[in-house]
Amino acid sequence: MAFSNEFKVALTKEIFRNDDGAGLHDAIYEATDKTYTDDVIKQFFMDLPTELQCLALEWGLSDTQFRDDVYTCLKNGKIREAE
Repeated sequence: MAFSNEFKVALTKEIFRNDDGAGLHDAIYEATDKTYTDDVIKQFFMDLPTELQCLALEWGLSDTQFRDDVYTCLKNGKIREAE
């Protein structure tokens, strides 16, 4: 199942409305040793696989499983690093 772009935008706004994205930022930083702006972090979230977006929606961006999965996907090249 894939989300439409409009749904991804709405989902991203909803998740980041109550979460500053620090958990996602930390997972990206741990995997890449790079820090990004909030806008890039939000775009990165929109580009995640649907299953990771659903996990974040259910448990939040700071959830251990979500962070571990983002880290693993980045390290294994399954998610493209932000430019």
